[in-house]
Amino acid sequence: MKRNNLNRMGLQLLPLCFFFLLGLIACQDDEATQFKTDLALNSTIVRVPEKAGTTRILVYSDKDWSVRFLDPEVAWASVAVPTGSGNGEFLVDFESNENQLPRSTKILIHNNAKADTVDLQQKGITPVIAITDTDIMGIAGGGRMKSGIACNIPFELIQTTITYPAGSGNSWITEVNIQDGSLKFRLERSTETVVREGLLSLRYTDAFGIVVEDSIRIKQSPGFDNESGDAVLKTFEYLKSLPAGVITENIYLEAVVVSDKGNPNLATNQNKSRTEIDPIENQITVYIQNEQGTSGIMLKAKAPGDNIFDRYDRIKLWLKNLQIVKEANPERYTLKGIETVHILEKNEGDIVMPKEMYMKNLTDNDLYTFIKLKDVEIAVPSGCFSNINEGYNKRTSVYPTCIRDIDGNSMYMLTNVDVPYRRDGAQVPQGSGSISGIIVYDYLLRYGGDIGRYAIRQLTREEIALSENRVDGFSQVLAEWSRYKKGEADPIAPDAGAERGAKLSHSKSTVGSGPDFNGLTLTTATVTDGGFAASNWWNNNQGESWIIQFSTTGISKSLSIQIEGDVILGAPRNYVIEWSTSLESGPWQTVGEYTMQDLVQAGANTLYTQVPGHKVVNFNLPDVLLDQSMVYIRLRAKNNQAGTASSDVGGVVDNTKASRLGHLSIKYNK
Repeated sequence: MKRNNLNRMGLQLLPLCFFFLLGLIACQDDEATQFKTDLALNSTIVRVPEKAGTTRILVYSDKDWSVRFLDPEVAWASVAVPTGSGNGEFLVDFESNENQLPRSTKILIHNNAKADTVDLQQKGITPVIAITDTDIMGIAGGGRMKSGIACNIPFELIQTTITYPAGSGNSWITEVNIQDGSLKFRLERSTETVVREGLLSLRYTDAFGIVVEDSIRIKQSPGFDNESGDAVLKTFEYLKSLPAGVITENIYLEAVVVSDKGNPNLATNQNKSRTEIDPIENQITVYIQNEQGTSGIMLKAKAPGDNIFDRYDRIKLWLKNLQIVKEANPERYTLKGIETVHILEKNEGDIVMPKEMYMKNLTDNDLYTFIKLKDVEIAVPSGCFSNINEGYNKRTSVYPTCIRDIDGNSMYMLTNVDVPYRRDGAQVPQGSGSISGIIVYDYLLRYGGDIGRYAIRQLTREEIALSENRVDGFSQVLAEWSRYKKGEADPIAPDAGAERGAKLSHSKSTVGSGPDFNGLTLTTATVTDGGFAASNWWNNNQGESWIIQFSTTGISKSLSIQIEGDVILGAPRNYVIEWSTSLESGPWQTVGEYTMQDLVQAGANTLYTQVPGHKVVNFNLPDVLLDQSMVYIRLRAKNNQAGTASSDVGGVVDNTKASRLGHLSIKYNK
């Protein structure tokens, strides 16, 4: 009974609630229609993406209004319809800002009663200021100094501040600038009796108010005289005649610097562990030569901050108490322990032109000097300047590119993994020309240790002055296999030489596909199915072979073979190159021998002797093979030796493991 009364009462109240709500809504609607403002915006900051586009800005007003940029010179943004009336909107078109720093501009919206602004911000690249050195020491005599720097900000937009602690003088750090990837500045000559120092700071605030900054502490040796004032000038030849060890004579050397502080391609860095590289060797290495360029010496600074040498500097180097290291085969000399106190003078010099010569004319006296090698080409012009598995680029310091010249000689060009152009999307040049750089000797465990009596380190991309196209080279390809043609009828058909009967096979195994490491970018370093692979390398106590055949009819000049490959752990490492003009009856004559290193292993088990990609070797073939109707070359496993998981020697061949080729070619001179 009570429930029925309550239900009846609820029904009677419903109309009253309805009219109450209707009245409330009517009041709110009336207030909305009566809302008035001179001018208001939905946002005072509008941030847009770096790609070109259009953004919408809302305006609330009960009057006519107009829009303009506070900066009349702004060119990257525009308003199509710069006027409006009442509540409305306007559209802002903006251009692309990709690969540029963030930017902003202010838009003024105004009428007769009121004005307001919108800060239009456009995204871009992240600003970077990262100075390589934290500390650097200059010489008392002053002069030009520099440190490496990563910076994508125009120097004129950077706030530069120099602070000097009490007692360190002032205004002796001048001419600060950023050029060619270096932070450069000049030190005035010091007459202080103690080391003085200053702090150079760089600061930039981007369009969004984000601050990036870095600094470098600059010290300068005292200017008072020491015993170096009595030092006697000596020649390179005299220095090299001294016994190895600490130099006790009070002598100095005049020299030309042919390397450049901060260059990433000065020396091979060593492993801290199997998975980490220590960058210090490159940071402390300097190359100097005499004025004639007939003798060179390698310097090792005591610390990276002591390497203040710029390319082409003319220096006076105090030698007392430095250590001279003498090494043989080849004969070479290193001065260790260089500190800035040993640099008596350091002056900018004119550009040094390299000596031009052929590989055959190099001698030990050319080590650590600036040389231009004439008529050279990249032996296997495939991929980039660092054909490695990028998953291991933090474990290995350098890649040796095999180069050869018109006389058939070959050596390696060394490119460190920190070199910015080593894998930048561009294919290596196909033709011939010259390569300039510092002649060095290096011992690379990952590529078999001794890679030859001489190698060359280019210091700039421009020093690799080779023609881009093969037609502009001194050599001609007779037969070539550069890619496995997966899915085609003959996947191991030659890329060149089919008309000469060129064929590739294996004596006991079907040739299948394997990866190569000749991708052009960091993301495509390993090319699946790019190379050739074969197993079954040891049968009946003898080695099996890659077999190559081709005709040399009509060819009268300088045959050579280029081999790029690697071996899976357990495959044979040692090979013999042999030739014959009869596949069935032989006889087989030896051309030479080579070793392929085991490919790196995954995880932390990678050995220092395992290669992170292919290795390239070059051999000249005998002239007796010229103008033959058919020539046979075999790359035969020399013995049953293989690497193990813990050593590059001591294992025996596992016939399930593959030896692989990334590239194979036969060339002759035009």
